[in-house]
Amino acid sequence: MRHAHVFTAVTCLLMTRTVSGVPQGHGILTDVPDTESVRDSTKYFPSSADHSSSSADNFPLSTDHFSSSTDSALAVSNSSKSRDGKLFPVVKIVTFDNGPCNATNGQMGTCYSEQECVKMGGVNGGSCANSYGTCCVMRATCNSVIVSNNTYWSNPGYPSSYSSHGGCMSTINPPPGTCQILLTFIVFDIVGPVGGDCNNDSFIFVGGNPGLQIPILCGHNGGQHYYVDVDASKPPYQLIMSMSGISYPRLWNIKITFFTLNSPSKAPARCLQYFTTQTGLVSSFNHVGASAQMINDHNYAICFGCIPSYCAVSVNFAPLDLGHVGAACGHDYVASGAEKYCGQYTSSSMVGDVMVLWPVHVPHRLW
Repeated sequence: MRHAHVFTAVTCLLMTRTVSGVPQGHGILTDVPDTESVRDSTKYFPSSADHSSSSADNFPLSTDHFSSSTDSALAVSNSSKSRDGKLFPVVKIVTFDNGPCNATNGQMGTCYSEQECVKMGGVNGGSCANSYGTCCVMRATCNSVIVSNNTYWSNPGYPSSYSSHGGCMSTINPPPGTCQILLTFIVFDIVGPVGGDCNNDSFIFVGGNPGLQIPILCGHNGGQHYYVDVDASKPPYQLIMSMSGISYPRLWNIKITFFTLNSPSKAPARCLQYFTTQTGLVSSFNHVGASAQMINDHNYAICFGCIPSYCAVSVNFAPLDLGHVGAACGHDYVASGAEKYCGQYTSSSMVGDVMVLWPVHVPHRLW
């Protein structure tokens, strides 16, 4: 979506809005003198010569966004007397995409005008679009409806912890054309599993494509992420945080990102996690500290993107503990193609050829 914004040094202001991606202009004339004094209007509407050195020429962005659907006419009405012809001032229209931007606090925002950001309830995160826009950071908490890209969903009172029990639910209603949603768990600390089950606190994403297995989470998951395919489903979707009566300083801050079909950052279909860097750390959910418990009944794919000039992926286990060992690894295992790994490994590795992606399936647990 593009928005048009007007900058002029005189008292005429052109207000704009966007309908279906097409800028719509409305001319508003302000501080115009009465009809008797308009005859000498040079001080209100300078001639074209006055604009030869206008600072409006310093605007670097596009100014050609008026079309047949744009009403940009400005006029003085209710006059029966002849007037000397005067030229209206040159009005520069500055436009910029409502794309992602980096806020000064390190978070991601969306570039809007300051007025739009305030209207949507966002937080000013600094400037964008050559200082013509505001990097608007969207935040949400319980009982919110999330419609904006890069919205941060956090516990009430964040960054302070939250000790109440009960439920915290919000709805996601992404814009049309969204085919995938990324949840980035910047901070995630709730009551952990007991015996591998999230019977106390839990978090779940509700919705997504039919047959998609989205894992239930609990415990410590800061730094983790997962993708949800939604191209074959209909919104709205739900974020549900269930909290038991156990006293615990709960804390979460989850970034919600929307991807369209042609987005270069979109993960391949059915990949819960997706890594595109040359090196990195892949760990199971709730993998924090030596005493961390695995969460039961997780079955998902971890995918690695293809990097130019590289033809294989190597995964080093340090350590890997998947419990039961059997000839067919029928319980918990990590698989690369037809190869399965189960049991305990203090140091081991596997290498797989990579064409587009290389999945690692985790039916139950991965340590």
